[in-house]
Formats: sequence, C-alpha cells, structure tokens
Amino acid sequence: MINSNTIQKLILFSLILVLCACSSNHNIKENGTSLFGGGFSDELILPGFYRMYALSNRGIIITPSAAEKTWRNRAEALCNGEGYKEFMIDSHISSQGKAPIYIHEVGMFFTDEYQGSKSGYIVCNNSKTTVEAAKAYLRNKKEENEKKLAEERKKYLASLEYKNCESEAILNTDASYYLIGKAIYKARKFNDAKLCFEKAISLSTIQAEIDDSYFHIGMMYELGQGLPTNLAKAKVYYDKADMLEN
Repeated sequence: MINSNTIQKLILFSLILVLCACSSNHNIKENGTSLFGGGFSDELILPGFYRMYALSNRGIIITPSAAEKTWRNRAEALCNGEGYKEFMIDSHISSQGKAPIYIHEVGMFFTDEYQGSKSGYIVCNNSKTTVEAAKAYLRNKKEENEKKLAEERKKYLASLEYKNCESEAILNTDASYYLIGKAIYKARKFNDAKLCFEKAISLSTIQAEIDDSYFHIGMMYELGQGLPTNLAKAKVYYDKADMLEN
C-alpha cells in the first residue's frame, strides 16, 4: 500500500511537471494565449522568410532550452524539415511574478515563476530568399516606414498652423500648446504663437517644451516679432530658458 508520504511526493512531482517552464506546440496566432502561456506565433514576410516568436510555458523551474525547443519545432515545420538559418535573435528568461503552491500539511506558499522567450527571423534552406536579401528587405522596409512617418509628421505639424490656443479645449486633442505655437510661429503669426508658448510654459509637463517656449518668447522680444523690441525682456526669457536647460 502506498503511504501518505509517497502520495504527497507524487503529487508534488506532478505539480512541478505542470509548473515546469516546458516547451509548447500551441499556435498563439490561431488559437490565442494558452493556459500555461507557452506557444509560438509566426508571420510570412516573403516565400520561405518568416518573423517568429516562441514562448515556453510559465513555470517555477527555469528551463532555458524550452523556448528554443518551441522555436525549433515550429521553424522545422515551416521549412518542411529542410533546415533554416536564423538571424536578429533575441532570447531571454523573464520573471512572471509569483505562483501559488499548496502542499498538504505544509500549506500555501508562493514561489517565483518564469518564462523563456525567443524572437527573430528565419530563412528556410529551401527558399530562394537568402539571409542577406532578407536583411536588405528589412532595412528597406524600415527606411520606407521612417520616411512615411516623417511625411505624416510634417503634414501634421503643418496642419497645426490653422489652430489656435485661445480655447482650453485644445487640451483634449493630440496637439500640445507647444507644437501649435511652433507651427504658428513658423507661419509668422507671432502674437498667437506667444499665447501658445505662454500656455505651454504653464501647462506642459515636458521640460524641453517649456525651455524652448521661453526661448521663443525671448527671441520675439529681441527681434520685435509681433512685439515691441525689448532686449531687457528678451534677456529675462533667455535666462529662464538657460536656467531650465542647465
């Protein structure tokens, strides 16, 4: 007959197996997050060229090879078992907080829980896409995205020229008083720009915006931009900008 101590050890052993950060064959993209957090997700970029992400199950035992095994199994499946090359890899183990453990006659306690991950790219050996071509593709896409974002930013800032800072409602938009002030200043609407910069000084939580707002008002006084030239006032604003910058 199995005694109670043996049963307790078997239960504990089974619990550890369940909570071990093991590999997983769960498809996160198709089936969502798994019960134990493990699985893989992949995206086809070009024929035979994939972006991949693999997670081990969460567990109280650190198993660095678990995410690697999840990754390897999925990569081999994608490449029909013909091998692959990987690059731009990021692998690490992260803490997932505390896991509750209950042992009979001992009670409940909490222990650290971990999860391994691996992300990056693969090129299948049977693909016409080479690793160098894949890297070049990623570089080009990054440059295209950066150029697109820059153009969108330029258009957005240009659109701010037609706004004003007279209403508090501007705080409910994604534009700051400072950005509107810069756009209006560039359009040479100096009096309106001064109001925006003054509100930015009072309300902005970004130190660089406050500093530059002081600087722009100082420049308006120095150059007589929409204001009577007043070098003394210009110095006051310049000094405040320098003080904040330092």
